[in-house]
Amino acid sequence: MSSGKSLIFKRKKTHLEESMCSGGLGLDSFSDDLLKFRANVSAAVEEYETNAEDDDAEEAFLPDSTMVQNGTREENFFAKKHTAEDFERSCRVAVSTVVHTRDSAKAQLETYLQQVFSLTPEKYGALATEITKEENPELVLMCTIVSGEGLLAKDANGKSDPYCKMTILSRKHQGSQQVRQKNIADWLKTGLVRDALQTTARPETLTPVWNEHFELSIKDPKDDLLVIEIWDSDEDQVGVTKIKGLRGFGNFIADLRKGVDDFMGRAFYLLSTIPSKGERKSLDLYSHSAKTKWGSVMIDLRIRGLREGLSSAEALAEHLRLTRAVVDSESKVKGHYVRRWNAQLRPNAHLLLDLHAECCGLNKLQQVGVLLNVLLDYHKSYAVQISTFCDLIAHIKSSRHVLPERVLEGKSDRDHPLWVSSLFADVHELGSYIFDVMKDHLLVFDLKTPQGVRRIESHLMALREMFSFQTFTKKLNQKYKSLGKALETSIMSAVTKAFTFLNGKAEPLRNDPEDRLRAFKGLIQHWLHQTQRILKDIVPLFKEVGVDYITWYFRALDPLLCSEATWLERYRAADEESHTVTFELYLSMRDIANLTEHVKDETVRAELKIRNYHLWFSPMVANWISRAQSLCRQYIDKAIQIDKVIQVTDEATFSSSAVDTKGFLLQVGNFWKHLQWPRAAESYSYTAAIVQHICDCAVYYAGQVYTRVTNEDIYKDGQFHASEKLCIILNNMCHLQQALEGLSETLELEKYYQWLEEQDAQTENSSEKVAAIARSLISNLLKNADEDIGNKISLTVQNISEKVNLERFFQDMLRSDKDSVDEETVVPLLDYLTHNLQTLGDFLLPQVLYRVLANFWATCVHTIAACIPNIPKKPGNNYIPR
Repeated sequence: MSSGKSLIFKRKKTHLEESMCSGGLGLDSFSDDLLKFRANVSAAVEEYETNAEDDDAEEAFLPDSTMVQNGTREENFFAKKHTAEDFERSCRVAVSTVVHTRDSAKAQLETYLQQVFSLTPEKYGALATEITKEENPELVLMCTIVSGEGLLAKDANGKSDPYCKMTILSRKHQGSQQVRQKNIADWLKTGLVRDALQTTARPETLTPVWNEHFELSIKDPKDDLLVIEIWDSDEDQVGVTKIKGLRGFGNFIADLRKGVDDFMGRAFYLLSTIPSKGERKSLDLYSHSAKTKWGSVMIDLRIRGLREGLSSAEALAEHLRLTRAVVDSESKVKGHYVRRWNAQLRPNAHLLLDLHAECCGLNKLQQVGVLLNVLLDYHKSYAVQISTFCDLIAHIKSSRHVLPERVLEGKSDRDHPLWVSSLFADVHELGSYIFDVMKDHLLVFDLKTPQGVRRIESHLMALREMFSFQTFTKKLNQKYKSLGKALETSIMSAVTKAFTFLNGKAEPLRNDPEDRLRAFKGLIQHWLHQTQRILKDIVPLFKEVGVDYITWYFRALDPLLCSEATWLERYRAADEESHTVTFELYLSMRDIANLTEHVKDETVRAELKIRNYHLWFSPMVANWISRAQSLCRQYIDKAIQIDKVIQVTDEATFSSSAVDTKGFLLQVGNFWKHLQWPRAAESYSYTAAIVQHICDCAVYYAGQVYTRVTNEDIYKDGQFHASEKLCIILNNMCHLQQALEGLSETLELEKYYQWLEEQDAQTENSSEKVAAIARSLISNLLKNADEDIGNKISLTVQNISEKVNLERFFQDMLRSDKDSVDEETVVPLLDYLTHNLQTLGDFLLPQVLYRVLANFWATCVHTIAACIPNIPKKPGNNYIPR
């Protein structure tokens, strides 16, 4: 039979126990209520729990705290903020953006707008024509001077101090004498160009790196030219330190003309060749004559339209309305909003919003801030993937350089622009939502699934992103002190809420002690499994953000569990099944207590009351042992009643009762192993009681089979005959004796004694050493049981030997009238001996066979010796030994 703690306590489950939930909360009602609770938290969680195989369920979603409170959703999440007038204005703005774009995807954008705003091709065409007539947006060249390569050396040290000038020139002037012979500075004086821009000078280099951005107004993108000139700055020139050859002397003479910058080449580039998405271009630099190449310059170019007369606030409001319209369309499937939206906009949506932001002069940070605001509005009615918010926070961090300096310095909110204040408010709102979710994370997320764990990880990463941004951290810390402190509070809140919720489900069962016991066992088993999952999956996640999850987890859980467990001290089991339930409850409590070893703070760990869990169960241990002994004897009696012969080894056979009894005894031993009573003074007495019980059961079984030997019909025709059944009975007793001999190793008693010795060493002023007492007591118990079973075997062997009657064979030989022993008188004796010895040899264990043979031959010798005086004296009877 298989070993394990459940065998001794195995019984048919009651109706109440049949409803126990095997892998989670303890009771099906608990599990059902938890799923209902999650369903009220957010539709995303609801659909995930019931449809886990859905691919969208792989991502984490952000439930909303308002949904926890009222469980309602708006049918249209923009109903209050996006009126019909706003929708029409957004439509016009979107069409205007597409009409004036030079992007190659213009045709695709036109089709996309017709879908978003439900426009027919005719209506779209009419609106586009109207806008084209009314609007003429200003075009701007966005230019970044990246670097120069292979420039001329204009200073005596073989270097230059290059800087770059740029302007927009009409193509019709390119061939004029003034353009060929003069420079940008001269063109400005004559009005040939309207304005010019200039980079900073890079000292002593022929490969300068600028990475400076400029914007130039464009009149005619089809005919305008970008002109770039490179000059050597001679400002604050000190002179030369070394002159090499004639060229060096010429440079020296040039240096004497202080304050005169030197021309280093120029390039012309036609703006109509710039792709709609922009480009990076290397332009060759030439002399005024355009015959000699003097190096090159690397630039980034892009043309965008700029809406005239639009303030920053108006631009933001317009972009907000457009973003709402786009999100309203993107988040619908067949006319209905997606309740678990990943917020991944299609490429055309991104392109439209990017083009509009450029036209309005909005930077990337303002654009991301608007999208964050819109998605938070959507989140208040539906579920949005938390990873989307993580990406937005990362974009905000990467674009923080565009924030005003006073914002980066953390000055008063009153000094912030309106859009910055709005951005801060949205980030703080997002942080508040996430913290609200984290305060319920043990109820909201199912830790049994990888998806639930990933959701918690995503929320943590979002918080870490926010708190790693110093500008936001200062604001967040005003409310939450720090990320660590806020998460510690969230952990304790989540444990308290989950415990209160689950414990409340068992409230109706409190009137009946037995129902309360089983419900409490289910609750404890849930927290055991939950703690194991948390140690495996959740603790490492919080460790990455510097939070010791398990410490705060146990600080919250410990008082809750202990307050519920105090009633166990008054509980008394009403029936045998209750003993089993209390023992299983003890094992779960012990396992939870063992997990507190993961609490690194020794002070906190020592204060946890659950580590003294055994005190609640002290009155129950004696009942457990008594129950185990009673059941074991019942099982032994039953095993003997249904006994049958089974082949256990190649050497011999046993009956099933011996094998089963050994299994029962091992079950009791496993009960002892699982008990693991933590206090040495009580533990050794419990251990001795269990060993005594095992020994008693083994001796009890040996006595039962010995009784069967004495009652066994072992005679045939008045003569003893060895049978297989008789041999198996002897083997059974030997089997149990061997089990007792290996009990010390099976129970790992030596390891147990070492533990007792360690406990003795930690105990001060102890006159008696528990380890020595336990070793002596248990050894004597095992020795006495071994002797008792050995005596039963000896008595059985002796009984067999006494029943072997050889005297009749010898008397027949003595009564024979023949002068010598012949075949007729010897063969019966040899046949009798051969049959019995063969049977004994075939079925007995070797160690038992040797004992039987020793007694058998002793009986033969005694019988012969008894017959010798009766042998008649006849001449020639020389075969009689003297």
